[in-house]
Amino acid sequence: MTDGVDNRSKAVGWLNLARSRANKQRVDLEISNLREYANKAGCTLEDLGTNEEELGALIIQSHRSEAVSWLRLARMLASDGEIKAEIAYLRGYASKAGCTLEDLGTNEEELDALIIQGNRSEAIMWLGLARERANRKDIKTEVSWLRQFVSLAGCTLEDLGTNEEELAALQSK
Repeated sequence: MTDGVDNRSKAVGWLNLARSRANKQRVDLEISNLREYANKAGCTLEDLGTNEEELGALIIQSHRSEAVSWLRLARMLASDGEIKAEIAYLRGYASKAGCTLEDLGTNEEELDALIIQGNRSEAIMWLGLARERANRKDIKTEVSWLRQFVSLAGCTLEDLGTNEEELAALQSK
């Protein structure tokens, strides 16, 4: 019986952890462990003071929390090259939580603007690399990436402080 009591206390511990973390992070692992130890102890969710409805609500709450975290990260790091991935995670968790972008305090316009900002930052980075590497190697790759991100950002070379003449000169070095 000691194993049953020990497994029951472990299950209760996982339940308490899931309850405390649901507003901060995903709780899938905690709930999975809760179920495992409840099963080993031979007890039901009700025996532990919970039920399927609460566990489902904790999972949804944790997915919403993850979506908000990805939104916060996307806003802070909009100039990094991972903005599209961050927004994809945001969308995925929002979908799992059954909430809209508006429920999270954002909208499509903001996300589009963050993506454009990220693409512009990438273009600036590739321009810097092209300028830095021009005397040392062929920079066709850098110029190609620069052009791709300029197009994705919906800006011009001139918006970034360069032009076709500079790019031609950099490539002829």
